[in-house]
Amino acid sequence: MTKLTFLYMLLLFGVTSVYASHGQDHPLMPFAGKYKFQPGSHVPEADISILDSTRLQVLSSAGTATLVRAEGDLFVFVEYEGTAEFVRNSDGKVVSIKVKVAGLDMEGTKEAGKAVLPLHPMRTLPFDLQN
Repeated sequence: MTKLTFLYMLLLFGVTSVYASHGQDHPLMPFAGKYKFQPGSHVPEADISILDSTRLQVLSSAGTATLVRAEGDLFVFVEYEGTAEFVRNSDGKVVSIKVKVAGLDMEGTKEAGKAVLPLHPMRTLPFDLQN
């Protein structure tokens, strides 16, 4: 039993290490994070995480949506008619988002914190975004 537990822990550590080392290189990593919208917006905040190699997932009080890159920093909502455009500062870091969906125009500011990269369809692994 001890050997089995040791092998399981070794395998889990190995898989976690592989994802951690590649997570910061994920092409969608700059967009992942928590965004706070202006007071009075339809949605006060949204968490954007990496769904897979080509899609982002948006989770807010209004529900869940999927974003697919159209070009550059412009993404389209799969489920709705609308767009999300990420804005970068002079250093090239994503600092805000402009959302146009269902007749609403909202602007949100990215907060420093953690991003979420998929480890398995049912599990996620947090990554620090303050680098």
